Amino acid sequence: MANTKRSDRGQSGHVLLFITLALPFLCGIVGLAIDATMCYIVQTELSAAVDGAALGAGRLMTTSANPTDVATQFLNANFRVGQAGFWGTNNLTPTITVQTSIAKTVTVNATADIPLLFMRILGKSKATVASTATATRRDARIEFVIDRSGSMNNSDGAGSTVIQDLIPYAQGFTQQFTNGYDEMGLVAFSGSAVVGYPTTPWPAPLSPLGSGGPDTNFNSGATTDMVHQIGLIQAGNGTAMGDGLALAYIELQKAHMRDMALNGKDTRTNAIVLFTDGVPSSVVTYLNRNAASVITNGSGCTYKTDTATPANPMYGYVVQASNNGSPPYSSTWGLFQLASLDTAGTHTSAWYMANPSGDFVSPSPSTPEASCSGGGWNPLSNLSAIPATDKYGYSLGPNGNGYKVSAFVNNPNSATSIYTGTAFSTASPTSAYQWGLAAWDEVDQVAEAIRTDANYVNRTGDTSPMTITIYTIGYTGNGGTDYGLLQKIANVNGCNVNGYACYNNTQQAGLYVQAANPTALANAINTIATAILRLAR
Repeated sequence: MANTKRSDRGQSGHVLLFITLALPFLCGIVGLAIDATMCYIVQTELSAAVDGAALGAGRLMTTSANPTDVATQFLNANFRVGQAGFWGTNNLTPTITVQTSIAKTVTVNATADIPLLFMRILGKSKATVASTATATRRDARIEFVIDRSGSMNNSDGAGSTVIQDLIPYAQGFTQQFTNGYDEMGLVAFSGSAVVGYPTTPWPAPLSPLGSGGPDTNFNSGATTDMVHQIGLIQAGNGTAMGDGLALAYIELQKAHMRDMALNGKDTRTNAIVLFTDGVPSSVVTYLNRNAASVITNGSGCTYKTDTATPANPMYGYVVQASNNGSPPYSSTWGLFQLASLDTAGTHTSAWYMANPSGDFVSPSPSTPEASCSGGGWNPLSNLSAIPATDKYGYSLGPNGNGYKVSAFVNNPNSATSIYTGTAFSTASPTSAYQWGLAAWDEVDQVAEAIRTDANYVNRTGDTSPMTITIYTIGYTGNGGTDYGLLQKIANVNGCNVNGYACYNNTQQAGLYVQAANPTALANAINTIATAILRLAR
C-alpha cells in the first residue's frame, strides 16, 4: 500500500513561505495602528490647545488686547511643537478669524504635520491633523444677588463658614468679567434687600428710570467698587429672596434705559445670578395701599388707607420664623423697615453690607404707623388679611403658584415641601403657613416678571424689551434649599417637580446649579460665569 502521509518538512516550508509573503502586510497593519494612535494623540492635544486659544482670546474680546495675538500665544503655549510626546510634530499653522459685532466671536483653526514612522514603507511620510474652535462673547450686564441670611454663618464642615467661602468665590466671579466694558451690580438680602453696588446714590432710587444700576467700574480698585463691597458682607437675619430679585430687576432696567438714552439701543447680555442657601422667609409688603388696605379699623393707625398727600405708604417686611430657621414655619413676627428705604445719614451701602440686621427695626420714618398699637407694630393683631400683592405690586396669590413646586434638599425639619395641600388664602393673616406660601408666590411672580420684562410697557420711550436670563445657585450644605423653586426661578428646560411642570418654553431658559460643599460651590460659580460669557466651543 502506498504511503499517503504528508511530509512534515513540506508543511514547515509552506508556513515559512506564508510568513515570508505576509510579513510586509503584517508590518503595514502594525505600522498603521502605531501611526494612527500617534496621530490620534496629537489630534487630541491640538484640539485642546485650539479650545484654550479660542476661550482665552474670547475672554479678552472686550479689552484692548489683540485677540489674534492672544489666541496665537495661547495656542503656542499649549501645543508644544518639538517637545517630548509630540513625535516631532511640526509646521503648526493657525488661522484666526475675529468678528466684532454685537456678538463678538473668535474662531481658531489650526493644522500640524506629524512625521509618520511605519507608513513610510507605503510611501506616506507625514500626516496632517486639524482642529477648530469658536468662542462667542457679548458685553454682559449682570446683577449678582447674594443671600447673606443667618444660616450663612453656619459651618461648611471644613473649618470655615459658608459666607466666608462664598466671598472669595463671588469676588472671583466678578473678576472674570472685564472692567470698563462689562457692567455689574450687587444686591444683598437678609430680612430685606439692599443695593450693595454701585454705592451711590444712597438710598438707590427705586425706579427703573433712577440713577445707579450696574456699571463698568465694578473692579476699578476703589474701596467702593463691587469687589470690595462683596468683601464687606456679613451674614444675619432672614431671607428676603423676593425683595432681592425685585431690586435686581429695577437695577437692570436703570442701566438698560441709560443705554437706550445714550445709544438708542441696548446690545448687552442681561443676567441675574441668584445665590442662596435657604428658602424665602420674609415678604415685602405695602399694607395700606389705596383700595387694597388690609389694616383693621381697630388698629388705631391714622393712615389705615394711604390717601394722604404726599403719600404715607406703610412699607415693611413680615418675617416667618421656625425653630431652626427653615419650614415648616411656626410663627410670624412684626413689620420691619426696608433697608432700601433707610435714609439714616450714618447708614450707607457699605454699612448695610456689614450690618445685615440693620433693617430689623420698626419702620422708619414712623409717620405711616402713627397711632398704630403695639411696639414694633405687630401685623398679627392689626391686619384683616394678607395683602394680595407685595410692595412692588407682584402677586402673593392666588395667581402665584410658586409654592406648588417647592421641594427641599436636606431640610432639618424633614419637610419635603412647604405646600401641605391647603392652598393660599389671603384671609388668614395670623397663619405663618399662609405667609410662607405668600413668600414663595412673591419670589415666583418677581421671577416671572423678570423673565418676561413685564415692566417694559411702563418704560416711557423704550423701544427694546430686555431679554433677561436668570441663573440660580443653591447651596445645600445648610439644609432647606428649595431646588424646585430655584429651578422654576431660572426656568430650567424640562423642569418638572412634584408633578408640576415648571418650565415655560415661551420664556428665557436659565440654569440651576446645586452645590453641597465649598469645592462644588466654586465649580458652580465658574459654571455660571462660563454660561454667561458663552465661552464654549
